[in-house]
Amino acid sequence: MRTDRVLKISTILLALALLAPCVRGEEAGIDRNKWRPPDERSIDLITADLSSPDRLLRTRAAWCLGDIGDPEAVKDLARLLDDPVAEVRLQAAASLAKIPGKEVTEALLRALADEHPAVRGTAVRELARRPRNPASIDAMAGAAASADPSIRAIAVSTLARAGGKEHWKIVEAALSDEDPGVRASAAQGLGLSADTGHVRLLQDALRDPHFLVAARAAEAFRHHAGASRSGELLPLLGHAHYAVRRAAVYSLGKLAGADRLDEVTVLLQDSDATVRKSSAEVLGLIRDPRSLDPLLTMLSDADKYVRRQSADSIVRLGGEKAIQALISLLQRGDTFARREAAWALGKLSAKNGTLALCSALKDGDPQVTWNAAHALGEIKDMRAIDPLLDALRSTDPGLRMNCAWALGKLGSSQALPGLLHALSDPESPVREAAAHSLGLIGDVEAVPGLIAALLNVGNGQSMAGRAKAAWALGELRDTRSIPALVKHMNTRTVPSMAGPVFDGDQVRINCARSLGKIGGQDAVTALEKGIKLPREPVRAAISAVLQQMTGRPYPYERKLRPRRIYYIGNQKP
Repeated sequence: MRTDRVLKISTILLALALLAPCVRGEEAGIDRNKWRPPDERSIDLITADLSSPDRLLRTRAAWCLGDIGDPEAVKDLARLLDDPVAEVRLQAAASLAKIPGKEVTEALLRALADEHPAVRGTAVRELARRPRNPASIDAMAGAAASADPSIRAIAVSTLARAGGKEHWKIVEAALSDEDPGVRASAAQGLGLSADTGHVRLLQDALRDPHFLVAARAAEAFRHHAGASRSGELLPLLGHAHYAVRRAAVYSLGKLAGADRLDEVTVLLQDSDATVRKSSAEVLGLIRDPRSLDPLLTMLSDADKYVRRQSADSIVRLGGEKAIQALISLLQRGDTFARREAAWALGKLSAKNGTLALCSALKDGDPQVTWNAAHALGEIKDMRAIDPLLDALRSTDPGLRMNCAWALGKLGSSQALPGLLHALSDPESPVREAAAHSLGLIGDVEAVPGLIAALLNVGNGQSMAGRAKAAWALGELRDTRSIPALVKHMNTRTVPSMAGPVFDGDQVRINCARSLGKIGGQDAVTALEKGIKLPREPVRAAISAVLQQMTGRPYPYERKLRPRRIYYIGNQKP
């Protein structure tokens, strides 16, 4: 273990040593203690390497100018588009893409004529993302005839978004392209059209031999404003490729709804899990009561995503029949079905399922017990308090955590002793859930226990647990917690058995916010002193709290970060 740690540290140090010559901030005139933009000397230093005979220096200088994003560098980068080395031209185009402005668009339009496909591809992709103008659209029309299929696909997609009669002709012609990627882009683009004449073209694309084209056409079919018939999609439900079947079932559900319920239900037995999941999702969107029984069957599916989607669709259906069926599954179903039934009962807030969920807290499967405890918290039935307190003493930390969370959602002071005991749980997630729940319940009897949790670092309290305890003290609004919150807010390190531990900013920020919730002159005085603390995020939070408490601004010291220029070169300023 020690050898591995030494090896990792050595590797990091070696990497830093190799990168040290690459960071020329000080040499380029960058003051790291105070931010300011690159000065003329640093820009001149980088620009000089654009004319270097070394192609590597030209490439790295171009990258650096793009990283700076200075609009004045556009002309220098545009000149590199005529460089004899394709690697340099490619970097110049990529750097230009990072800089806004009309001149950049003109330079990228020129890069569309580059002999290297990677340079052309970079230019066309960036032009497709930029605000459309007549020049770029005309260039896209020319790019649609490129020999590179990837460029043609991007150009066709861009022209479809631009619209226009002439552009639609190019998109329509692309449906006959020899490359399936271009045909797929054209089919997808036709989905943006409102022309009913394009429905026929999409119907032809549904029969394309390549699965990608057929899938994109099926997707576009449900988005097209003129598509109102679903019969053309039925043959695709038996397509050999899962992506086509998945796209078809989505479109069928939108266009036909309950009229095609039987066809959608059949795909719940598809061999591909993504198709089964899509079919279950569509049934939830249709919300037809007839789909309840097939969806209940899918709660035992081998794929966890199919099971969860089926449970979600059952929740969408709702109703007393669904609740009773879920209760029955929770009591007598297989392991997978019991897990999803417990989850769904919580989402449905089914109070008549409380007793079954309380019994499920003793289930032999851990996931069932976790879901049952979580569901009881969502249902908020007071009959669950005693079973949850009993389960809070379980040997399973996952169950204890969910029980602690659920007791907080119930909001009863009856759970106070159990939650206070959970603050000393050996597992950090359990302690965090207990502190959070005590804050939700709002009983001031929890103040001593939360103060102990805030300050007790030696017994393994995590930063997240202390942050949650600090938050909970603010929710209780008891003045007894002010000294502990002030002490923890002002202490950057806290003692522990292993030596000093640096506390996270969130713990101290929560302390400051809790002081603001408690209020009073003592809290204001402590916060005014804390606004000079060394960590800027803490100072910012204290300033915001003071402004909210007093109604006047509280400025604090801001340390502006230096703008670092990473530059590799061989010239000295």
